[in-house]
Amino acid sequence: MSEVWLALIYTLVPLITAITALVVAIRANNKGIRNNKTLSDQNLRALKGKPKE
Repeated sequence: MSEVWLALIYTLVPLITAITALVVAIRANNKGIRNNKTLSDQNLRALKGKPKE
């Protein structure tokens, strides 16, 4: 019976680790996209605000 539990643990632990890493990567990516968007918005506003030479 203990071998079954060991096999289960050896299967589940890497699976949980992989899912967690995936979730963290997706969240970080979403934050990055949001930050890039706000930065590009700020750059556009700065360009619009400049007087034409």
